[in-house]
Amino acid sequence: MTELNKENICIGESSSAAFSQAFCETDIIVPDINPDISKVLQTDANAAIINKKCENGRIAVDGRADIVILYLGDDKNVYSINSSQQFSHIIDSPETTDNMYPETEIDIENVDFTVLNPRKVNVKVLMGIDANSVSDANVCLCTSLSADEPYEVLVKTINPYKTAGRATEQICIKERLEIPNGKPSADRILRVDASIKDKKCSTAENKVIVDGILCVSTVYLSDIDGKIQIAEHEVPFTEVISVNGTDESMDCCAKLCINKVYYKPEEDVDGDKRFIMLECIITANVKACYGYQIDIIEDAYCTNHPVKINRESTGVNKLALENSTQISSKDVVTIDAENPEIAQIFNIIPHAYVGTSKIENGVVTIDGIIESDIMYISEDESSPLNTYRHQQKFSYSTDVPEGNGDMICDVSIDIIHSSYTITLGREIDLRFVLEVNVKVLSEEKINYITGIEKDEEQIENPSKSYCIKIYFVKEGDDLWNIAKKYRVKKDVLMEINNINADSDMFDGRQIMIPIK
Repeated sequence: MTELNKENICIGESSSAAFSQAFCETDIIVPDINPDISKVLQTDANAAIINKKCENGRIAVDGRADIVILYLGDDKNVYSINSSQQFSHIIDSPETTDNMYPETEIDIENVDFTVLNPRKVNVKVLMGIDANSVSDANVCLCTSLSADEPYEVLVKTINPYKTAGRATEQICIKERLEIPNGKPSADRILRVDASIKDKKCSTAENKVIVDGILCVSTVYLSDIDGKIQIAEHEVPFTEVISVNGTDESMDCCAKLCINKVYYKPEEDVDGDKRFIMLECIITANVKACYGYQIDIIEDAYCTNHPVKINRESTGVNKLALENSTQISSKDVVTIDAENPEIAQIFNIIPHAYVGTSKIENGVVTIDGIIESDIMYISEDESSPLNTYRHQQKFSYSTDVPEGNGDMICDVSIDIIHSSYTITLGREIDLRFVLEVNVKVLSEEKINYITGIEKDEEQIENPSKSYCIKIYFVKEGDDLWNIAKKYRVKKDVLMEINNINADSDMFDGRQIMIPIK
């Protein structure tokens, strides 16, 4: 009796990617305490995914768009209006099933507005959603064989790369930010922007540790002079996220997204509003992965009688390259003539996007775009606060030994440093340092055994049996296949022919094969 001992082995990850656009439209009413709208200076939005779920043939998401309107009132002062709008969206994904795990990223693509009357603004927000449904790919592979007859087995070592665990968690950062010395008090906050830099993550036992710096830019008005002011703060944070099955040897990645920012001014002991109470909610999507080795039975035969072997084939993902490097990107921004000149920059919020990534002739090539929202203050009283959007391209390439287009390329981009210089009233030199993380997975095709049985139909002809058979080696022959064909042990074949390895085989060589 022959028995195959099988294990359910994760050989990688199966996924289904999709892209969709979500739309949100709302009418925003000016609060009663605010004056009428004379001119809208800026409309902006931030989007966040609140819930996500894989269903058969689709990915369902629920989200929120936080809209900020800055406008010039009929009293010539600047005011802000904040509004949050919930939305639901369905993304078609035919290969998705309800037992898969959804991965999503959302970005604001466009914000349009129409002033309906001095007390009402219609705002339309267009959002782009990248979605991916993933699940572990598991296969029952034969790792050993039990039999009451003599068998020879061919062992193959495979190196799958798998996901150990995933988690989505909300990071809450609460901080009391002090207005820097030399700046007036923050009597009326117009808007607060937050971004993350210097993100790092590491694994420990059953946890992923995420570190970063929350960069906060606040634009506000002071009752002292009524001028627009800027305050900037950096808040370091560390968050420990529970992820079962991880240890310190694993790779990890974390995608952090600003979900919501709450803020309000707070008085000091003298009654001046010199503090900003900040609460920032960050959505962290973390994943830990590792590669491992396992031996499987690739082939087998019985030396006593012929056998039938049933097989199937599959692909095993293995890590071909993991690379992290820093690159720089520079560009000159020229503000259009229709916009006022720059007096002071409030902030520059950049976002880096991967456009294309491809592998050809052993080289990974990545092309992308850095989209920067530049908010600045001008001396123009009719338009004191302005926003300008700029795009600049970047590219990066690295070698992948034996890389080809069939490999899977996973790229993430983080902006770890940004700086600028105002060279003229309408020109800005932008400089960014990007951290490019590249992970390339190759797929190794393997044939694996699903069953072995005695071949009753193959009847041997006794007249063709010899005590010793002389075999002439042909190109492409190896010891295993010859030994299997004549059902002799490979070790015996090597011993009687004084062969140490397959490299000793050459076309035309004579070898002796003992036949029972």
